[in-house]
Amino acid sequence: MSGGSSKSDPYHQKDPPKRSKANDDELLPKSYRGAVKPKRIDILPNGQKRFVYDCKHCGKERSFEKRKTAKNAFCDRKCSHEWQKYGRPPPVFSKEARKKISDTHRGLWADPEHRAKRMAAHKKATQTPEYLAKLKKSAKEVASRPDWREKQSKARKGKKRPPEVGRNISAAKMGHPVSDETRKKLAEANSGENSFFWKGGISGEKAKFYASWEWGKQKERTKARDDNTCQGCGWNEEEVKAVDQTLNSHHVIPLEDYDGEWKSYPDDKIATVCDTCHGTSEYQDGDEKLPVNGRGEDARLDRLSNPKSEQSTLDEF
Repeated sequence: MSGGSSKSDPYHQKDPPKRSKANDDELLPKSYRGAVKPKRIDILPNGQKRFVYDCKHCGKERSFEKRKTAKNAFCDRKCSHEWQKYGRPPPVFSKEARKKISDTHRGLWADPEHRAKRMAAHKKATQTPEYLAKLKKSAKEVASRPDWREKQSKARKGKKRPPEVGRNISAAKMGHPVSDETRKKLAEANSGENSFFWKGGISGEKAKFYASWEWGKQKERTKARDDNTCQGCGWNEEEVKAVDQTLNSHHVIPLEDYDGEWKSYPDDKIATVCDTCHGTSEYQDGDEKLPVNGRGEDARLDRLSNPKSEQSTLDEF
């Protein structure tokens, strides 16, 4: 055979003697045995070798100056991390190995000192701003994957949350302060077609206004101004609740007769009234329907001395 460089064999500068495929790995250095084999090897005009591999994660082709000594080849560090998270097959352990691992961990966690030490270290590591930012970014990235969302949808389909879980979530969120700006954003985000109660737009403009964020804030302002007291009969909130009624906000000028926009309705034309006085005030004659005493002073004094149910109180009027 003639000497000189050869493109057919990357490991020798001269053509090697013929050998069988069974002994091919024995001629490689020990660091390359068991490693991923290159797809091909390119020889540049200057004689430098370029080892070409297919990425294990994305399948793209990329060349390197040195041969890989690992079992897999990747484009870059990002592809390697992605494959470690989602593409790598789970390890397979025998029953004996799984039992041995389980017994070892169970024995460690049975020690209170070891358990407290591990929990303290975990809490300290997971409360750093860097970790929380990384966790938030990773969760957002995973949630944006279509296959993950489809998998979660199939897993939750047909399942109902236990009532006690809903109560625990509600109790955990109870008393959590929310700013007015956040409440307004939530109201806008869950209104219209985005609402859980959307039925194709059959609600009227009046119902939409009563469900708006502006009307809710206006009710709070007027009730605070009136000291949570009915402007018709003078009952306070505790007395109204005692007969299973509520305090309402009454429009002195009906919305249908108001010329301006409903969202700019003046506060001085809204009065806080109880259920009984509200019904009595609505059926007045005239343009303005001022609060009317629907219970009477005698009924108020009788109520304070002898509490009654809602039905017995309403039967008096």
